[in-house]
Amino acid sequence: MHKLTEQAAQRFADMGDAVEEAQGLVLTIQRRIGEIERGKNPSTQAEEIDVFQQELDRQQRRLQPAQQTFVDLSRVHAAVRTWLSTLNAGVTLEDAEEITFIETAATEDHVGAVTRIRTDIEDLARSRSAVTRALPPIDELWRQVDAHVDALAERGRPSMTISDRLAVSHVLAGSDPVAAQMAWLFRDQMRERLRSDAEAMHEQQTRAGRLVKTSAERSQQLRSLDEAILAKERAEEWLISDAAALGTAIPRRERCSPLAILGLRVASRPRVKAA
Repeated sequence: MHKLTEQAAQRFADMGDAVEEAQGLVLTIQRRIGEIERGKNPSTQAEEIDVFQQELDRQQRRLQPAQQTFVDLSRVHAAVRTWLSTLNAGVTLEDAEEITFIETAATEDHVGAVTRIRTDIEDLARSRSAVTRALPPIDELWRQVDAHVDALAERGRPSMTISDRLAVSHVLAGSDPVAAQMAWLFRDQMRERLRSDAEAMHEQQTRAGRLVKTSAERSQQLRSLDEAILAKERAEEWLISDAAALGTAIPRRERCSPLAILGLRVASRPRVKAA
Protein backbone atom coordinates (compact mmCIF):
# COMPACT_ATOMS: atom_id res chain seq x y z
CA MET A 1 0.00 0.00 0.00
CA HIS A 2 1.17 3.53 -0.77
CA LYS A 3 3.06 5.31 2.00
CA LEU A 4 0.89 7.82 3.87
CA THR A 5 1.80 10.78 6.01
CA GLU A 6 1.48 10.26 9.76
CA GLN A 7 -1.74 12.29 9.88
CA ALA A 8 -3.31 10.48 6.92
CA ALA A 9 -2.27 7.08 8.26
CA GLN A 10 -4.03 7.87 11.53
CA ARG A 11 -7.18 8.92 9.69
CA PHE A 12 -7.14 5.71 7.65
CA ALA A 13 -6.59 3.64 10.79
CA ASP A 14 -9.51 5.44 12.47
CA MET A 15 -11.69 4.55 9.50
CA GLY A 16 -10.75 0.89 9.88
CA ASP A 17 -11.50 1.03 13.61
CA ALA A 18 -14.91 2.57 12.87
CA VAL A 19 -15.71 -0.30 10.50
CA GLU A 20 -14.78 -2.86 13.16
CA GLU A 21 -16.85 -1.06 15.81
CA ALA A 22 -19.86 -0.89 13.49
CA GLN A 23 -19.53 -4.59 12.70
CA GLY A 24 -19.24 -5.37 16.39
CA LEU A 25 -22.46 -3.49 17.13
CA VAL A 26 -24.30 -5.43 14.40
CA LEU A 27 -23.07 -8.74 15.82
CA THR A 28 -24.03 -7.71 19.34
CA ILE A 29 -27.57 -6.79 18.29
CA GLN A 30 -27.95 -10.01 16.30
CA ARG A 31 -26.72 -12.04 19.28
CA ARG A 32 -29.16 -10.24 21.58
CA ILE A 33 -32.05 -10.94 19.20
CA GLY A 34 -31.10 -14.63 19.16
CA GLU A 35 -31.00 -14.76 22.94
CA ILE A 36 -34.45 -13.17 23.22
CA GLU A 37 -35.98 -15.54 20.68
CA ARG A 38 -34.46 -18.57 22.43
CA GLY A 39 -35.67 -17.25 25.79
CA LYS A 40 -39.31 -17.46 24.78
CA ASN A 41 -40.98 -20.84 25.43
CA PRO A 42 -44.53 -22.19 25.91
CA SER A 43 -44.29 -21.95 29.71
CA THR A 44 -43.47 -18.23 29.66
CA GLN A 45 -46.11 -16.08 31.33
CA ALA A 46 -48.09 -13.62 29.20
CA GLU A 47 -46.60 -10.65 31.02
CA GLU A 48 -43.09 -11.91 30.36
CA ILE A 49 -43.92 -12.57 26.72
CA ASP A 50 -44.90 -8.91 26.35
CA VAL A 51 -41.60 -7.83 27.89
CA PHE A 52 -39.68 -10.19 25.60
CA GLN A 53 -41.56 -8.90 22.54
CA GLN A 54 -40.98 -5.27 23.40
CA GLU A 55 -37.25 -5.87 23.78
CA LEU A 56 -37.18 -7.92 20.57
CA ASP A 57 -38.91 -5.10 18.68
CA ARG A 58 -36.44 -2.59 20.08
CA GLN A 59 -33.41 -4.62 19.05
CA GLN A 60 -34.83 -5.23 15.58
CA ARG A 61 -35.36 -1.48 15.16
CA ARG A 62 -31.69 -0.97 16.06
CA LEU A 63 -30.46 -3.63 13.65
CA GLN A 64 -31.28 -2.05 10.28
CA PRO A 65 -29.58 1.33 10.89
CA ALA A 66 -26.62 -0.44 12.49
CA GLN A 67 -26.25 -2.65 9.42
CA GLN A 68 -26.53 0.35 7.10
CA THR A 69 -23.84 2.22 9.04
CA PHE A 70 -21.55 -0.81 8.80
CA VAL A 71 -22.14 -1.06 5.03
CA ASP A 72 -21.56 2.68 4.48
CA LEU A 73 -18.33 2.71 6.48
CA SER A 74 -17.07 -0.50 4.84
CA ARG A 75 -17.64 0.80 1.31
CA VAL A 76 -15.82 4.07 1.90
CA HIS A 77 -12.93 2.32 3.66
CA ALA A 78 -12.66 -0.21 0.82
CA ALA A 79 -12.76 2.55 -1.81
CA VAL A 80 -9.90 4.42 -0.13
CA ARG A 81 -7.89 1.21 0.32
CA THR A 82 -8.36 0.35 -3.38
CA TRP A 83 -7.30 3.85 -4.41
CA LEU A 84 -4.15 3.60 -2.31
CA SER A 85 -3.27 0.18 -3.72
CA THR A 86 -3.54 1.41 -7.33
CA LEU A 87 -1.52 4.62 -6.94
CA ASN A 88 1.54 4.86 -9.15
CA ALA A 89 4.71 4.18 -7.18
CA GLY A 90 6.15 7.51 -8.34
CA VAL A 91 3.35 9.53 -6.73
CA THR A 92 4.32 11.33 -3.51
CA LEU A 93 1.58 12.31 -1.08
CA GLU A 94 1.78 15.11 1.47
CA ASP A 95 -0.60 16.70 3.95
CA ALA A 96 -2.89 19.27 2.38
CA GLU A 97 -3.32 22.69 3.91
CA GLU A 98 -5.63 22.25 6.87
CA ILE A 99 -9.09 23.81 6.78
CA THR A 100 -9.84 25.55 10.06
CA PHE A 101 -13.42 26.70 9.49
CA ILE A 102 -16.22 26.44 6.91
CA GLU A 103 -18.77 29.24 6.96
CA THR A 104 -22.40 28.11 6.77
CA ALA A 105 -25.68 29.96 6.42
CA ALA A 106 -27.26 31.29 9.60
CA THR A 107 -30.13 28.80 9.37
CA GLU A 108 -27.94 25.89 8.26
CA ASP A 109 -26.74 23.01 10.43
CA HIS A 110 -23.96 20.60 9.48
CA VAL A 111 -26.32 18.23 7.69
CA GLY A 112 -27.81 21.06 5.66
CA ALA A 113 -24.40 22.43 4.76
CA VAL A 114 -23.17 19.00 3.61
CA THR A 115 -26.33 18.54 1.54
CA ARG A 116 -25.78 21.93 -0.13
CA ILE A 117 -22.13 21.17 -0.87
CA ARG A 118 -23.04 17.78 -2.33
CA THR A 119 -25.51 19.49 -4.64
CA ASP A 120 -22.71 21.83 -5.74
CA ILE A 121 -20.46 18.79 -6.38
CA GLU A 122 -23.16 17.15 -8.51
CA ASP A 123 -23.53 20.35 -10.55
CA LEU A 124 -19.77 20.55 -11.08
CA ALA A 125 -19.66 16.86 -12.04
CA ARG A 126 -22.34 17.43 -14.67
CA SER A 127 -20.36 20.36 -16.05
CA ARG A 128 -17.28 18.17 -16.16
CA SER A 129 -19.15 15.45 -18.03
CA ALA A 130 -20.32 18.02 -20.60
CA VAL A 131 -16.76 19.27 -21.11
CA THR A 132 -15.44 15.70 -21.40
CA ARG A 133 -17.97 15.02 -24.17
CA ALA A 134 -17.22 18.30 -25.99
CA LEU A 135 -16.69 18.13 -29.73
CA PRO A 136 -13.55 19.49 -31.38
CA PRO A 137 -13.93 22.61 -33.56
CA ILE A 138 -14.76 21.84 -37.18
CA ASP A 139 -11.28 22.78 -38.47
CA GLU A 140 -9.71 20.39 -35.94
CA LEU A 141 -12.17 17.72 -37.02
CA TRP A 142 -11.16 18.25 -40.65
CA ARG A 143 -7.49 17.80 -39.75
CA GLN A 144 -8.39 14.51 -38.11
CA VAL A 145 -10.30 13.44 -41.23
CA ASP A 146 -7.32 14.32 -43.44
CA ALA A 147 -4.91 12.42 -41.21
CA HIS A 148 -7.21 9.38 -41.24
CA VAL A 149 -7.49 9.36 -45.05
CA ASP A 150 -3.75 9.90 -45.52
CA ALA A 151 -2.92 6.99 -43.22
CA LEU A 152 -5.49 4.81 -44.96
CA ALA A 153 -4.11 5.73 -48.39
CA GLU A 154 -0.57 4.83 -47.33
CA ARG A 155 -1.76 1.38 -46.30
CA GLY A 156 -3.50 1.01 -49.66
CA ARG A 157 -0.43 1.95 -51.67
CA PRO A 158 0.87 -1.12 -53.55
CA SER A 159 4.46 -2.23 -53.11
CA MET A 160 6.47 -1.49 -56.26
CA THR A 161 10.03 -2.41 -57.26
CA ILE A 162 11.89 -1.92 -60.53
CA SER A 163 14.95 -3.91 -61.56
CA ASP A 164 15.05 -5.55 -64.97
CA ARG A 165 11.27 -5.40 -64.85
CA LEU A 166 8.45 -3.85 -62.87
CA ALA A 167 7.13 -5.76 -59.84
CA VAL A 168 3.95 -4.60 -58.15
CA SER A 169 2.36 -6.28 -55.11
CA HIS A 170 -1.21 -5.53 -53.99
CA VAL A 171 -1.08 -7.60 -50.81
CA LEU A 172 -2.49 -5.23 -48.17
CA ALA A 173 -1.93 -5.55 -44.46
CA GLY A 174 -4.36 -4.63 -41.72
CA SER A 175 -8.14 -4.42 -41.65
CA ASP A 176 -10.34 -2.89 -44.38
CA PRO A 177 -7.96 -3.53 -47.30
CA VAL A 178 -10.60 -2.44 -49.78
CA ALA A 179 -11.09 0.91 -48.03
CA ALA A 180 -7.32 1.39 -47.93
CA GLN A 181 -7.01 0.78 -51.65
CA MET A 182 -9.95 3.11 -52.38
CA ALA A 183 -8.27 5.83 -50.31
CA TRP A 184 -5.08 5.43 -52.34
CA LEU A 185 -6.99 5.60 -55.63
CA PHE A 186 -9.47 8.35 -54.66
CA ARG A 187 -7.83 10.20 -51.79
CA ASP A 188 -9.36 13.63 -52.51
CA GLN A 189 -12.86 12.29 -53.09
CA MET A 190 -12.80 10.26 -49.87
CA ARG A 191 -11.45 13.23 -47.92
CA GLU A 192 -14.18 15.56 -49.20
CA ARG A 193 -16.95 13.06 -48.55
CA LEU A 194 -15.78 12.37 -45.00
CA ARG A 195 -15.38 16.09 -44.34
CA SER A 196 -18.94 16.69 -45.53
CA ASP A 197 -20.37 13.88 -43.39
CA ALA A 198 -18.32 14.96 -40.35
CA GLU A 199 -19.47 18.57 -40.74
CA ALA A 200 -23.14 17.50 -40.94
CA MET A 201 -22.78 15.30 -37.86
CA HIS A 202 -20.92 18.08 -36.01
CA GLU A 203 -23.71 20.56 -36.77
CA GLN A 204 -26.38 18.08 -35.65
CA GLN A 205 -24.56 17.43 -32.35
CA THR A 206 -24.01 21.14 -31.60
CA ARG A 207 -27.70 21.87 -32.25
CA ALA A 208 -28.48 19.14 -29.69
CA GLY A 209 -26.44 21.04 -27.09
CA ARG A 210 -22.96 19.46 -27.27
CA LEU A 211 -20.17 21.87 -26.38
CA VAL A 212 -17.33 22.67 -28.76
CA LYS A 213 -13.82 22.88 -27.27
CA THR A 214 -10.29 22.75 -28.54
CA SER A 215 -8.02 20.17 -26.91
CA ALA A 216 -6.32 22.94 -24.93
CA GLU A 217 -9.65 24.39 -23.77
CA ARG A 218 -10.92 20.97 -22.74
CA SER A 219 -7.78 20.19 -20.74
CA GLN A 220 -7.76 23.58 -19.00
CA GLN A 221 -11.45 23.45 -18.09
CA LEU A 222 -11.26 19.86 -16.85
CA ARG A 223 -8.32 20.84 -14.64
CA SER A 224 -10.25 23.82 -13.23
CA LEU A 225 -13.36 21.71 -12.59
CA ASP A 226 -11.34 18.97 -10.89
CA GLU A 227 -9.79 21.57 -8.59
CA ALA A 228 -13.22 23.05 -7.79
CA ILE A 229 -14.70 19.61 -7.05
CA LEU A 230 -11.80 18.69 -4.76
CA ALA A 231 -12.13 22.00 -2.89
CA LYS A 232 -15.83 21.26 -2.31
CA GLU A 233 -15.01 17.74 -1.16
CA ARG A 234 -12.46 19.06 1.33
CA ALA A 235 -15.13 21.38 2.75
CA GLU A 236 -17.54 18.44 2.89
CA GLU A 237 -15.01 16.35 4.82
CA TRP A 238 -14.35 19.17 7.29
CA LEU A 239 -18.07 19.47 8.01
CA ILE A 240 -18.45 15.69 8.45
CA SER A 241 -15.51 15.59 10.89
CA ASP A 242 -16.74 18.64 12.79
CA ALA A 243 -20.25 17.18 13.02
CA ALA A 244 -18.82 13.91 14.38
CA ALA A 245 -16.97 15.84 17.08
CA LEU A 246 -20.32 17.37 18.07
CA GLY A 247 -22.08 13.99 18.14
CA THR A 248 -23.76 14.03 14.71
CA ALA A 249 -22.88 11.22 12.30
CA ILE A 250 -22.99 12.12 8.59
CA PRO A 251 -22.12 9.23 6.23
CA ARG A 252 -19.32 9.87 3.79
CA ARG A 253 -19.86 9.40 0.07
CA GLU A 254 -18.24 6.30 -1.39
CA ARG A 255 -17.15 8.33 -4.44
CA CYS A 256 -15.61 11.17 -2.46
CA SER A 257 -11.95 11.78 -3.31
CA PRO A 258 -9.60 9.91 -0.96
CA LEU A 259 -7.40 13.02 -1.07
CA ALA A 260 -10.18 14.93 0.69
CA ILE A 261 -11.01 12.14 3.14
CA LEU A 262 -7.39 11.65 4.20
CA GLY A 263 -6.41 15.33 4.03
CA LEU A 264 -3.76 14.79 1.35
CA ARG A 265 -2.52 16.31 -1.86
CA VAL A 266 -0.16 15.07 -4.54
CA ALA A 267 3.25 16.65 -4.04
CA SER A 268 4.56 18.75 -6.91
CA ARG A 269 7.63 17.35 -8.56
CA PRO A 270 10.62 19.71 -8.52
CA ARG A 271 11.55 20.97 -11.94
CA VAL A 272 14.87 19.72 -13.28
CA LYS A 273 17.04 22.62 -14.39
CA ALA A 274 18.50 22.37 -17.85
CA ALA A 275 22.22 21.82 -17.94
